[in-house]
Amino acid sequence: MGETCMIERCGYRGTEAYKLKNDHIRVTVFKTGGKVASIQKNNAEYISQGKGDSFIVPVFEGNFGEYDLSGFDDMVPTVNAGLIQSGVFSGVHMADHGEIWALDWKTEIEAEELRAYIDGVRLPYRLSKRLTLRKNSLCIQYELQNKSAFAFPCLWAAHMLINANEHTRIVPGDAVSKVRVTLDMSSRLNGFGSLHTWPETADRNGESYWLDRLQKRGAGVCEKYYFDSPLKNGEIRITNPNMIIRFDPETVPYMGIWLNSSGYKDQYNIGIEPATAPMDSPENARQWGYPAELPGNGLVRWKLEIELE
Repeated sequence: MGETCMIERCGYRGTEAYKLKNDHIRVTVFKTGGKVASIQKNNAEYISQGKGDSFIVPVFEGNFGEYDLSGFDDMVPTVNAGLIQSGVFSGVHMADHGEIWALDWKTEIEAEELRAYIDGVRLPYRLSKRLTLRKNSLCIQYELQNKSAFAFPCLWAAHMLINANEHTRIVPGDAVSKVRVTLDMSSRLNGFGSLHTWPETADRNGESYWLDRLQKRGAGVCEKYYFDSPLKNGEIRITNPNMIIRFDPETVPYMGIWLNSSGYKDQYNIGIEPATAPMDSPENARQWGYPAELPGNGLVRWKLEIELE
């Protein structure tokens, strides 16, 4: 097999999938959601598998948290649910975690690539991606197209849950000093929009609190934040498990981090979420001064690479 990316149809966790493999790594991708369900090297799993042996098949516009909290999903046109407030598409509902994680993608194998695409339901877009393997890396090329002449609020964000532990650390390629909170389930970080120093901050009690790692298992806390400025180097490193996530900083300059230390659904994982806009929704991004719109007839391309070390 060598460096060649071999692709075959398979079943995984009770649902239809594709397996990409070479001599170094194996990647499993569901038709449902186009979800990257598994990334393995030397039989070690790098992606959080959630709970239960069977994949929980979602329904369109369902609550993301009630289904399969695992793997790596694509979020378009939002993360948080909400209504578009103005413009031609005013009043259109944007579903929780977007539309496309709950839909079956169109897929085909072409040479050493798995090609997949999905069309929007409430909004006129198409998201396409091409997946292949190169040595120790999963490489994904994206294309997001507005199929109408009218702009609409839109962002893309990865929803990549890492199989982390208490020794896992987050190391961005840029010199980051501050983060802004978007989720604070335990209210330790003073709620949505709060600004904190990174990687060490003080919680509401004035105690030292580290934001580059999980808390102890059973801590019962869960937070999410975005780095407060765009990333220029387009890289973030995870240690234990050792991996590097690379992205196009011109198109995907923002980075969200999800830290779930048994505070949500009793899971223990880290979410790495490169995004075209921060703060989990186009409306939130706009309010904080960040653009989050797909122009009429617009076409945006970017790349994402996940290298296992």
